[in-house]
Amino acid sequence: MRPTQFHGLVPTPALWREVPTARSAVVCVLFVPAPNKNDSDFIVLTRRTTSVNTHKGQISFPGGRTESHDNGPADTARREVEEELGVNADHIHIIGSLPITQSLDGAVISPVVAYADYPANLLRAADGEVAEIILVPWRELQREKSEPFSFNIFGTWRTSNLFRVEPHLIWGLTANILADADLKL
Repeated sequence: MRPTQFHGLVPTPALWREVPTARSAVVCVLFVPAPNKNDSDFIVLTRRTTSVNTHKGQISFPGGRTESHDNGPADTARREVEEELGVNADHIHIIGSLPITQSLDGAVISPVVAYADYPANLLRAADGEVAEIILVPWRELQREKSEPFSFNIFGTWRTSNLFRVEPHLIWGLTANILADADLKL
């Protein structure tokens, strides 16, 4: 069952084009169907490998830097999901986008929300980039399931939301995007 309401969700026109910079990236809040039709659809998260250049070992959405040939955030989202999870872009249906945000390293992040008509058991982690695919029923990632979390990075105390999805802790930018989206039925 897909969520029918997202707080702050806005349409993502197919022709809208973000001017890519070295510091712009897209993450894809990707839903895939649960194997049992009565269950909540999954949100797909990944745990990055320790061999990637940035965010080693962190839990994140599929996504990455915008490339000059991408025709806007929706195109970047489809390309990144295909590269990281093996889902052909034809199976990825863009629902909209969430407000642009910024990562701690200053990158401008465009969260795109999409649904893949693709079985979760066929997702394939990209060698060298994705260490683990994490499927979480979207109901487990609603704002009321989060808790405040403080951490020290680069000598500065920061706060974020935290979701406990055993055995994982989802925090930082990923958790903040989920909490801000406030997924509802």
